[in-house]
Amino acid sequence: MLTKLLKYEFRATARVMLPLYLILLATALGANLSTRGMGDLGTLLVLAFALAILAVFIMSVVIMAQRFRQNLLGDEGYLMFTLPVSVHHHLWAKMIVSAVWFAASLLAVILAAMLSVSGQRELLEFFREFGRMQLSPGEWANFYTFLLELVVLGFVSSFTLCLQFYASMAVGYSFSSHKTLWSVGAFLLLSMVSSVVTSILDFDIDFDEVGLLAPGPIHLLMWVVIAGCVVVGAVYYCITAYFLKNRLNLA
Repeated sequence: MLTKLLKYEFRATARVMLPLYLILLATALGANLSTRGMGDLGTLLVLAFALAILAVFIMSVVIMAQRFRQNLLGDEGYLMFTLPVSVHHHLWAKMIVSAVWFAASLLAVILAAMLSVSGQRELLEFFREFGRMQLSPGEWANFYTFLLELVVLGFVSSFTLCLQFYASMAVGYSFSSHKTLWSVGAFLLLSMVSSVVTSILDFDIDFDEVGLLAPGPIHLLMWVVIAGCVVVGAVYYCITAYFLKNRLNLA
């Protein structure tokens, strides 16, 4: 059943995100042309490209929150919760689709940025210099391990961000009135609590002693941060699941 929910979510969200990616790539081409001397028109094309990048990231978050609110907390919730699907399946479907769109948005922006400067001498020289890098097998292994850790952290952070929004809205919509206001209040409260806990459990590494680029401490720090995101996300998940199961107010 999770597969069917994922398919439904992708169809509903792709109607917004895919056209937005096409607009982003089109403005990237316009920004590329602007480097060849187009005066005020070139400036407008670069501005449109910058606005398109901003729109992609903002809409990724907006779609994530909007789908959760409309599909589970709004009128559609009466239908969705009558399906033979658990709350956990609903949550995972929403989280997976949102995380995929976050990743797709980042890749689309990177591709668009490369497209906007393609043919530039500086970019070509950068790739040449990168190809000339002389690193030992161990250094390459550390480099690729760090990239892998960044990818894992990105996905875990995406799930945690989604769950913070979901938990806030689940709490807010448990009230009979002023649901949006309660949701905003819950989001701010969760953010404050997370900040306090993070400051208390601050993981400190003395880089003056171990060296800033020492691979061991860097990798350890990355996995500690990942573990911290997982713990925070698990708390948000439990809050969301509890309120959806026991305190949801669709009236």
